[in-house]
Amino acid sequence: MTVTQRPPGDPGRLREEEARLLGFAAASVVPDGFGALDAHGRVDPDRPVETWISARMTHVFSLAHLRGDAGAAERADHGVRALARGPLRDGERGGWFDEVPAERARGRKSAYPHTFVALAAASAAVAGRPGARELLDEALAVIEERFWDESAGALLESWDADWSETEDYRGANSNMHAVEAFLAAADATGDAVWTRRALAIAERLVHGVAAGHDWRLPEHFTADWKPLPDYNRDHPDHPFRPFGSTTGHLLEWARLLVHLEIALDRAGEPAPAWLREDAGALFGHAVRRGWDADGAEGFVYTLDWSDRPVVRERMHWVAAEATMAAWALALHTRDGSLLERYEQWWDYAERYHLDLEHGSWHHELDPGNRPAATVWSGKPDVYHAYQATLLPQLPLSVSLAAAVREHAAPHLVVVGENVMDLLPVPGSPGLLRAAPGGGPANTAVAARRLGVPTRFLSRIGSDGFGRTIRHRLAAEGLDPDGPLTAGEPSALALARLGVDGSAVYDFRMDEAADWRWRPGELPEELEPGVRALHAASLALFREPGATAVEELLRREHARDQVTVGIDPNIRPGVIGDPGAARERALRDAALAHVVKASDEDLAFLYPGRDTEEAAAELAGLGPSLVVVTRGAEGAFALASGARAEVAAPRVGVVDTVGAGDTFMGALLSWLDGRGRLGDDPRGRLAGLTEGELEEMLSFAARAAAVTVTREGADPPTTADLERDGS
Repeated sequence: MTVTQRPPGDPGRLREEEARLLGFAAASVVPDGFGALDAHGRVDPDRPVETWISARMTHVFSLAHLRGDAGAAERADHGVRALARGPLRDGERGGWFDEVPAERARGRKSAYPHTFVALAAASAAVAGRPGARELLDEALAVIEERFWDESAGALLESWDADWSETEDYRGANSNMHAVEAFLAAADATGDAVWTRRALAIAERLVHGVAAGHDWRLPEHFTADWKPLPDYNRDHPDHPFRPFGSTTGHLLEWARLLVHLEIALDRAGEPAPAWLREDAGALFGHAVRRGWDADGAEGFVYTLDWSDRPVVRERMHWVAAEATMAAWALALHTRDGSLLERYEQWWDYAERYHLDLEHGSWHHELDPGNRPAATVWSGKPDVYHAYQATLLPQLPLSVSLAAAVREHAAPHLVVVGENVMDLLPVPGSPGLLRAAPGGGPANTAVAARRLGVPTRFLSRIGSDGFGRTIRHRLAAEGLDPDGPLTAGEPSALALARLGVDGSAVYDFRMDEAADWRWRPGELPEELEPGVRALHAASLALFREPGATAVEELLRREHARDQVTVGIDPNIRPGVIGDPGAARERALRDAALAHVVKASDEDLAFLYPGRDTEEAAAELAGLGPSLVVVTRGAEGAFALASGARAEVAAPRVGVVDTVGAGDTFMGALLSWLDGRGRLGDDPRGRLAGLTEGELEEMLSFAARAAAVTVTREGADPPTTADLERDGS
């Protein structure tokens, strides 16, 4: 069997299951975070709000936002706010309580939920959600100060409310989830110390303890890490600390070791050979001893130290982890036979665990594979099941958030040029520095930095400038399927800065690659999941490519499945005949749902007309939203009969290179985060209120204001805007 990156069977099956799980999980939102759901998808009133569930669902909805699911951003943001400012967090003494409501003096603070806070924050940070990076920094600081034991290379288990007394117990489960969280944190922060700590945990528990017990992993230990083999023998089905060896954890560890090896490789650190060897050994033991262990299909929950089944119930999370482990090992080791296991276990999950009547998966089955609630009641969260639907659709990476980021179907497709800007070197008259730019490229970078999965369709020159441009796009995390390497040279723009920092350009673009689109190079139709198409600047006017771009806009406008946007960004000296350029710009505007234009653009399009009058006439061509930027005088917007205006923030201007492009990228980011982009584009933009327009303009203006305080086109990230008090 050939190993591929495509799921076996129906390629739409997993995506459908993603949507089904997210629909079920939407009901879990409660004021203090996310609540545990019962078997019918209702919040269980008898369960407290728990940090681990709230964090796991924040993680899930952050991944879902990266995947392009409507409504996920709002729920991820709710989770970040609840974890950062809600009662689960101890604002006085730091850290997170296990649950609320709780007697604050007696509330426990355990490592297990803290690892999930870190995981949630890391995923939300990758998704560009507001406040996520600060939450991640706080969670990691608490873990570092209160839970991490450097001498043991592992976590402590829990503390009392005021951090005065720690539990005389160490657990494998919390440390296993720390590995997942630490890998996600290393990816989100770029700090490899978390990868090294993940390796230290794995070395202790897997390469040390599990290998020393013939791959039966003890879960419970004394404070000095001596195994407690009889722990909870009299309560073998404890939901968090069961007696014996937990089959699902062997499978989960096997997958995490794959992610850990990838993380070490990417960090340029040596990955021990035992990572792959031990992953295979754990997986093999779980399959030999846990699957069909009592003569019926399914993995038993736990085994004793002679590999006899103890708790025979089948947990949904074990089935989910089994499919993920089989898939990850198949791809990582190139062992195609493991895909047979993957298919077998997905088939089992679909036949028994998936609850097509009430939603989600049956959390627990009895030994006869009938729904049960002996160990766990209800369907608390969708964390394991949702991840099981994602992993086979993604490249293997250090974390699921990283994998989604690397493979995400773009929300936004930008088409246009890259230009190498030749900028004056401050304080060195006559010297120039080359910096990759171009209006559409800058807009794509701005949107991506603000969390929008973005593909940039462009033709890149094959010269040295082209290599610099390609490196920039790759470094920004733009979808790698967009740029096309062409044989023509790169376009150049010599920028001259006025005393106020405003930029005037002298273009060198004859025969440049950027606007020489050939038949078949632009897509006939944008892929499912794309919410918006944006085209801008010279690509709208320079032939022969302008005709191809206009046809793409026309096709997508007629399809009515994505929001079409344009920014004419008119450069009169390089767009050819003014009359023809004016006609083309107005034709393109009639194909757009969102148009951003500067006051200078409007003066070109409607000579002698007042800016307000020109904007109204432009809106009359058909766009649902018209935004006009006026430099230092701010911006205004017209939509659905509403009008809003904002002043430009007062900042020290270094130069204005990329300011308008950043404004456009931020505008698209704001619209995307509020579900205003996508199919039925006019319906999505209808009803924008004056207050919403003002919020949108303020966000875009703040982003542009950060850009003008920097040299060249250097748009802000979400974290930059938050640091600036926005």
